[in-house]
Amino acid sequence: MVRRLIPADVTAALLILSVQTYGEEKSKNLTRARVSRKSLLKLSGRKRIREAFLEEVRAHAADLGWAVIDVDEGFGLLETDSARSWTQVSASRVRDRRKAFLRGDVSDDDLFDEILAEEEEYDDDE
Repeated sequence: MVRRLIPADVTAALLILSVQTYGEEKSKNLTRARVSRKSLLKLSGRKRIREAFLEEVRAHAADLGWAVIDVDEGFGLLETDSARSWTQVSASRVRDRRKAFLRGDVSDDDLFDEILAEEEEYDDDE
């Protein structure tokens, strides 16, 4: 059997249709899902996913109202309209930290450590 490479636009459509079909099977309106790298390889007919091809898939998915992001060993698909209901945050929340960084009072490591400490604190609460 001859391997046929599926173009990026069709691969993007198939990814989105896989999410929508799963949602229909479960009687849910899915706005997000994960897809394994192996599934993307199968859908696209490829042995390897090159970055240029992935960027094309992302661009075509965006044209169809979806975002494709790297998640662990695969990809996340997110219907972009669903993000409209998310909480919007402002850069003003970290204005003081930014100023401290620019003055040299806070290092990038300090900022990263603060994030990791917040994550650990969150994990401890669960």
